[in-house]
Amino acid sequence: MNPNRETALSFEDNLEQPSQEVAEKVSDMIHRMTHEKVRAESKWGHLKISEERINEVISLLERYDVDNRTFLHEEMLDWKDGDFSNSIKIHNILTQPSDERYVRPGKAYGLLSIQEQKEFKERYEENEDVPQEEYEGYLRMQETIKQYSNP
Repeated sequence: MNPNRETALSFEDNLEQPSQEVAEKVSDMIHRMTHEKVRAESKWGHLKISEERINEVISLLERYDVDNRTFLHEEMLDWKDGDFSNSIKIHNILTQPSDERYVRPGKAYGLLSIQEQKEFKERYEENEDVPQEEYEGYLRMQETIKQYSNP
């Protein structure tokens, strides 16, 4: 058995209830890191993926009882092993409602190529919001939001 998976099996003891700030931090960190890997019509924010940051998220997930905790913990263990193929699933769990009839702006629909990942990291500074105008469908998305926001 993968040693990281053994860790996943033993992390249920002594959980703390997180403050809203901690819960949001965990979700936000993972969400922003996925932007380096996924193709989506819009992205808000970016955090560079690093071993240190992955370990920080794993540590927070082992300490706090946050939403989607078990799923996120297992997926972060895959990232620790260098497997980012789950990035679309992670991104959409964090950003999309569970009711599949509704899709929020920004749904991930593919993985970026290695070259696209490199260009993304070079183009956007950490914590910088990615200008939505650079994404196909942005104006269409804005019109849809306006349409549903104004009864």
